[in-house]
Amino acid sequence: MFSRFYRNFALKNIKTNKQLTLPYFISSTLVISLFYLMVSLTFNPEITKLRGGAATQQTLQFGIVIVAIFTSILMFYTYSFVTKKRTKEFGLYSVLGMTKRQISRLLSVETVFTAISTVFLGLLLGVILDKLAYLSLIKLIDGEVKLGFQLNIVAVLVTIGYFFFIYMLIYLTTMFRVARLNIISLLKESNTGEKEPKARWILVILGIVLIGYGYYTALTIKTPIGALSNFFYAVLAVIIGTYLLFIAVTIFVLKILKNNKNFYYRTKNFVSVSSMLFRMKRNAVGLANICILATMILVTLGTTSSLYYGKEDLVKSVYPREIVYNFRSSVPSGNEQIAGDVPESDKELFKSILNEKISKENIKQKNILEFEYLPITGLKEENGIKFTKDTSLVKLSKAATAIVMTLEDYNKHYNKNESLESNEILFKDYRNTLKPTTFNINDSKFNVKKIVNDIPELANSAANVTDSYYVVVKNKEAVDEIRKEIVKVFGPEKEAYGNMEYMYAFNINIADNKKITEAQITSISNLVNSVVDEFHEKQETSKSFAYVDNKFDGAKEINNVFGTFFFIGIIISLVFIVTQVVIMYYKQISEGYEDKGRFGIMQKVGLEDRDINNSIRSQILMIFFAPLIVSAIHVTVAYPFIEKILKLFQLSNTSVFMIAMLATFIIFSIFYAAVYYLTSKVYYKIIKD
Repeated sequence: MFSRFYRNFALKNIKTNKQLTLPYFISSTLVISLFYLMVSLTFNPEITKLRGGAATQQTLQFGIVIVAIFTSILMFYTYSFVTKKRTKEFGLYSVLGMTKRQISRLLSVETVFTAISTVFLGLLLGVILDKLAYLSLIKLIDGEVKLGFQLNIVAVLVTIGYFFFIYMLIYLTTMFRVARLNIISLLKESNTGEKEPKARWILVILGIVLIGYGYYTALTIKTPIGALSNFFYAVLAVIIGTYLLFIAVTIFVLKILKNNKNFYYRTKNFVSVSSMLFRMKRNAVGLANICILATMILVTLGTTSSLYYGKEDLVKSVYPREIVYNFRSSVPSGNEQIAGDVPESDKELFKSILNEKISKENIKQKNILEFEYLPITGLKEENGIKFTKDTSLVKLSKAATAIVMTLEDYNKHYNKNESLESNEILFKDYRNTLKPTTFNINDSKFNVKKIVNDIPELANSAANVTDSYYVVVKNKEAVDEIRKEIVKVFGPEKEAYGNMEYMYAFNINIADNKKITEAQITSISNLVNSVVDEFHEKQETSKSFAYVDNKFDGAKEINNVFGTFFFIGIIISLVFIVTQVVIMYYKQISEGYEDKGRFGIMQKVGLEDRDINNSIRSQILMIFFAPLIVSAIHVTVAYPFIEKILKLFQLSNTSVFMIAMLATFIIFSIFYAAVYYLTSKVYYKIIKD
């Protein structure tokens, strides 16, 4: 395909520039292997055979997209840096008589060799780590381990196809860049310095305003749905503000330090401040990238680990009992003013079928929870909820749901002796953000007699992203009055909006549910599902719809989803870490070569080695630990923001999130310091040489 001359020349170039090309080879190999692992696990047939495997596979597919995006960004960034540092070399080729077409051909050989080498090594490493990744995921989701080894051909083909496409784009981008440069610029580009930047007040103010907006939003947002709807805008503002912070605000601060004679006219400070100020415009982008990556690593690992270790909160809230049956009437009651009830005949039919089936299996019910409730949806108001016929106009942030039940059911199941007047209610905000003294349901106004916390949780409200309220009214007549309000708004043809629902839930007589085997869970699932099937078969005139949830299957699926989230979070964080290490490494190399000549001149005019070392140490510390400090501030301020979003996943135990974030930050800080130490040695070596 290529002549021996170009092959030998390309290989020699790669070897000669190993200080630049080797990190690129290593980082590309690592991210390709991580991508292969994600694809291999997604298309692993053993995953689909797991209980809840479909949810795991869907979550992994989402992870493939995220990993693909960030791996491509990393490879484009690092390759552009490598080619930029070689622009002088391309200029020399032109001086020696090579045409741009010949340079392009040479780069083609290098790109093909790089693509084949990194993809092959990445696949090899991925195949080696595939079983380890599979076992790690199975461990997180408590699945059954299958022994053996298999090569996932689909994952191999997808990985080869995707990364050869990325390399093709990288090559075309490089060719476009080379075609636009002339010989003189090729010779001078890598040595082109930055003029001392001016302090741009507009950018300083804009950076402060954007970060201030993101911080203000994070600190003042009150509801989880509000946090979710504003998350993108706040994050985007902080990202842009971070770039402006390092580009403009750091220049502004350095200018202040330069004007402070007591600080500036010290040998260590003079060299470090003037050096950073001179090239801060280019430095700032790298620092901002490092800061944003550090923040993303902390948030990604912190949130996914919080969800994984706090998943029991969701299981408890979604499943008030181990077995939960729900019934809903799909026909009107015959009363034009109210919608349908679940007929008593259907309730009795269901109970007879259930008792017959579970008695044959020697299963006994305990902690029975049985009540009727009215689910309603509408517009959230200051102290209430209002129905609207045109639901297309309802924004998610303005929507709310309410579960209405009678005082009789509440007292019966919780051994209470509460009493209410006709205009009084017991109230609970599911996410504990609202504690009103009055609560309105459309035109009906109620006084809140008491805020209660022991109302049974329902799966449809626990999983609801909107605000959810529980309302206990005096009796069934009070519920029917609310249903009349619904019919007034929606009309009798929309009777389903006011239908009552009936829940029958219970635990089973197994002492320790954690010891239930997969076979027992399957047997229980089949048993409780068969009750619904037989109920629908034996129904005569009524049209009640029934469905069943069981905690065993539900907990397994939740564990699979959150365990997979955690696994994806680890993979994505590894991609971020590789990206950050490469950026820090190349940053040290770039600045080392830029500073080498300057420190050489200073040494010739009398600057001692001790002063040079102190200046270098001060400069590196200021540059490299500024992003870590800023990212820590970002994450700290974002804590209430992220906490509210996690509440959408029912993570109410904030201590889990705090511990996860703190542990993540400590581990990451140690790693960051280690990377700083290793990359700074490269910088010192360049300066010393």
